[in-house]
Amino acid sequence: MKFFSIFLFAISLLASSAFSDVRIYGVWENKDQKIRLDILDGFKAGQGPILQIKEDGSIESGSWSEKNGEIKVKLGYNSYTLAVDSDSKVFLNPSYGDGVAFTKTKPKDSSQSVTLKDNPNAFIDKLISNQWVASEDGSTATFKPTFSSESGVIEYSKADGSLENLNSWATSSGVLKIGRSVIVEARASDNYFIGLDERDRFVVFRFLKKAEALVSTDITKQREEFFNQLLSGDWGTIYYGKLRTHKFRPIFGDLKGVKLTVQNNKLSANKVWEYSPATGAIKVGYTEYVGALVVSGTLALIEDNGDQEFYSRYQSPILKDIRLEM
Repeated sequence: MKFFSIFLFAISLLASSAFSDVRIYGVWENKDQKIRLDILDGFKAGQGPILQIKEDGSIESGSWSEKNGEIKVKLGYNSYTLAVDSDSKVFLNPSYGDGVAFTKTKPKDSSQSVTLKDNPNAFIDKLISNQWVASEDGSTATFKPTFSSESGVIEYSKADGSLENLNSWATSSGVLKIGRSVIVEARASDNYFIGLDERDRFVVFRFLKKAEALVSTDITKQREEFFNQLLSGDWGTIYYGKLRTHKFRPIFGDLKGVKLTVQNNKLSANKVWEYSPATGAIKVGYTEYVGALVVSGTLALIEDNGDQEFYSRYQSPILKDIRLEM
């Protein structure tokens, strides 16, 4: 009888802990201060990511964890406790000073999620079929496959539509690599992409809108169309946080010319480029690329060792920021 009582007490503790987890999931808002919290579940019980989104669209990402009934929150360099008042109200309490009350406006994300390890094709389809808001800096992130369905480029843009950065992504054996970051756990739904990196830090992308259908133009399969795109307009890259624009021009013929690079309205570099129809390779300066294509406004070049280089079609900034409306 004593064992049975202890068993029931243990079960009640587990149920209480699980219930407290469930109650905090969802979207919470403080309408007076115009702050939104997205509290999400992670990959283990009692912990997960949290996003704080302000009226100007700035995002601060962090994590929450529960131990012995206390929910601790880390946002940037600041620490808080999360007090659950009811199913519809929580308080975010700092170490000192008054807490901030939040009211639930959306329940836990109920859309179907897929994990990279269990279903890599469906996971990648979620990534590339949507545009996302990156929790790291609030930029818009667009995933595009390039030379395979399992790798490509992430194009980050600012609120005005201008280029923020270009980075590589690739999946292999259930692991996602974004730039130099290795994400060992990853899942995606219609509303969020959530990852956990090798240092147990959460990486979160929030759904913005459906991505436009991708159009790929390969240098070997559609040579004329590829060069029409390559040789017209400007291409942008980011170098140490600064925008560089590049012009590929056919100075010495249709298949040979010069790449002109401009930074701060000054010519900073020029390199000869040349395409070889016999090998299908294009050489820019001293670097030879064995493949090249344009994917919906992004130029991708690949070396024989698999390294890729990316350029984004340069365009005038767009003032409207739809991210603040989501």
